[in-house]
Amino acid sequence: MNIKRIVLIVFSLLTFCLTALAHEEYKIYAGDNLGIKVLRYAEFDTETGYLVRTDGKITVPLLGDVLVKDMTPSELANTLAVQLKEYLVEPEVFVSVITEGTTRVYLLGEITNPGLYELNKSRTVLDAISAAGSWTSKTAKKRIYLIRKGKDEEPIKINLKKMLETGNMEQNYELNEGDVLYFKGNGKLF
Repeated sequence: MNIKRIVLIVFSLLTFCLTALAHEEYKIYAGDNLGIKVLRYAEFDTETGYLVRTDGKITVPLLGDVLVKDMTPSELANTLAVQLKEYLVEPEVFVSVITEGTTRVYLLGEITNPGLYELNKSRTVLDAISAAGSWTSKTAKKRIYLIRKGKDEEPIKINLKKMLETGNMEQNYELNEGDVLYFKGNGKLF
């Protein structure tokens, strides 16, 4: 029975350490809910946390809008501590991710399960395809188009076949809220 406890304790410590390491690498995205604690200054505590808006910013007392997108929690804590030194005496700032936001994207055309998908953590073209269950036999893998929400530019053409054959992930674009991936058909009859 003691061996079971030791194994359980070792496993728990290993899990805690791996979670801490993985959390340190996490990049903040729009939709994330952040917990920000400034020791000795309770006015920064909120019950709901700080929601990262679609523009990648949060509003912090004394500082106003702060761009946080693509920062790690420790980078944000350091940035806030530096900025708050102008107003507070030796601020000690801690940042945690309470909940991770999602990115909603649309997959349309020749895809196994077309529709709206909410992507967590990783938000790339391949992640979206995986969420939709892959492409169909009628998909033209050289003609997939990324249509950015709110952009008047031409759709971005993606050659999925080349990406998968060469391993070059240049076209595995990061997807933003409201983006559309359109999968053209290859025109072949089966």
